[in-house]
Amino acid sequence: MRTPLLVLLLACVSFVHGQEPHHDTTFKNTVRFNLTPLVLSGSGNYVVGYERILGPKRSFSVNTGLLALPELLPVSDSASYEWKGTNHNRGFSFAADYRMYFTKRNRFAIPDGLYWGPYITYYYFDNNTSILTRNGHEAQLQSYVNMLMVGAELGYQVVIHDRWTVDLILAGPALGWYRLDMTLSSNVELGGSGEYEDLYDALSGMFPLLNKLITDDELRVDGSGSTWGAGFRYVFQVGYRF
Repeated sequence: MRTPLLVLLLACVSFVHGQEPHHDTTFKNTVRFNLTPLVLSGSGNYVVGYERILGPKRSFSVNTGLLALPELLPVSDSASYEWKGTNHNRGFSFAADYRMYFTKRNRFAIPDGLYWGPYITYYYFDNNTSILTRNGHEAQLQSYVNMLMVGAELGYQVVIHDRWTVDLILAGPALGWYRLDMTLSSNVELGGSGEYEDLYDALSGMFPLLNKLITDDELRVDGSGSTWGAGFRYVFQVGYRF
């Protein structure tokens, strides 16, 4: 899904870029709205940003806002449990990058054109979901997720009629640190992963770190774990210059 979306966005950028008469270089600041989390995860995800031009080839930008984990997918009629509802689902993100523009390849002054640079991002999520087993027992799944990524990005920004911008981060590989704290609590014993294998599969698909928290094949999902791994950043945002 991501590849067709990027192709469509690049086509739109190419079209509007062809309509540009000139760019005013007196506007050093850009405020923007990040559409990526809203498109991918729905309502409850609002991220805003700010970019400041530091020189003829350099800028610095920050993004921050409210985020929520994607809703857990419903299960089949034959599953041993069902999601009863989300009690709370909240979080936030922070990102900062230092951009260096390839001015020799651009027709207009920055922040228009191709750029690259280092970045850092941090995400925090707090989710509590009620689970109802088929035999009528209710459990509460509490999850805390922390993610810290450091990497390098390649992006392209277009200025439209001096004031408006469309900013795409096309590639952003990173090294990430991930921590997951989970507690699955109930007033009865829920059994092992054999009895609730479909619940285990759903949770481990959403939280890959879950395998580190399972001991003796018991689906008690109570503990914490952290690991290092690969990460990625891609962004589609619109802005206004002043």
